[in-house]
Amino acid sequence: MKAFKGFVIVNGNGYHYEGQQYSRKSKYGINGGKIKQLTIKCKGKVVTSYDKAWNIEPSNNEQRDAFEIIAFDYN
Repeated sequence: MKAFKGFVIVNGNGYHYEGQQYSRKSKYGINGGKIKQLTIKCKGKVVTSYDKAWNIEPSNNEQRDAFEIIAFDYN
């Protein structure tokens, strides 16, 4: 298991993220990928949360864009 964290900017808003990924794709990863756990925050509020299943899915296009950028790098 490998931990990761970082920061992305989408439409001028900053998104902090942290998570864990498997070394290879897994049925428990997001869309069968490597991400096991992911938390994305904007302005200190959790806007997306995944831990082997969705707890909070991205709820708007900006949050989805932030998620897609992160998933591209880590999933």
